[in-house]
Amino acid sequence: MLPKRYRLRKNIEFVATYAQKKYVSNSYFTINIGKTKPTEDFISKAAFVVSKKTDKRAVVRNKIKRRMREIYKTILRENPSFPKWMSVIISAKPEAKDIDFKSFDRELRNLIHKAEEKYD
Repeated sequence: MLPKRYRLRKNIEFVATYAQKKYVSNSYFTINIGKTKPTEDFISKAAFVVSKKTDKRAVVRNKIKRRMREIYKTILRENPSFPKWMSVIISAKPEAKDIDFKSFDRELRNLIHKAEEKYD
């Protein structure tokens, strides 16, 4: 799990990120991106969202969120020059529950790379 300081937790943070209307998506995920801050002394925050439309069972939704968090943490560890967006909300679509971890990882990494190119 990400430490609390790296997570979006307040409703106003979610609303502000969605209000930016900057997003990229593929058939499995959607990434909403908040705008960047000009200073270097801030912490990027992330949230992982899986709705009940994806699956009614909490076990399945939590599994998807755990996968997304782990991949995101790995990307942050591997790439210190990762874009410092103010906030990121990664949402899973219903198709995300049916793919294996390797495909899940590849699709999410490709989408994050696409977001880097578009909004960096």
